[in-house]
Amino acid sequence: MSFKPATKRAFAKYAQFEGRASRSEFWWFYLATVLLGFVALAPALLGFVGVVTESGAVAALGFGLSGLLMLALLGLIIPSISSQVRRLHDVGFSGWLVLLNFVSLGTVVLVLCALETSPNGDQYNIR
Repeated sequence: MSFKPATKRAFAKYAQFEGRASRSEFWWFYLATVLLGFVALAPALLGFVGVVTESGAVAALGFGLSGLLMLALLGLIIPSISSQVRRLHDVGFSGWLVLLNFVSLGTVVLVLCALETSPNGDQYNIR
């Protein structure tokens, strides 16, 4: 699966926590959210530079744009979590492991998401 179909499928299954997600579907969507995060960070940095140079217009523009893009990132929280849950299902683990992200063990979840598809994940297929 390539970038565009993977992101479309992730948004089509916006809040679906059942089923499975292929490795490529998860990682392409993960890349899309990381890239959007960098896009959201750029105006904030521009705003901070504007504050340092005491240019009020640049600071207002930077903070305004970063606020709008941060709202967009908030809209990506649910599809990101559901994509991780479906990927964990595909690997054969419980989706509840996604809660490790909230106790600073997100790297463990990413490593689990990198594993190959497991036949044990069949229990999570939608019937």
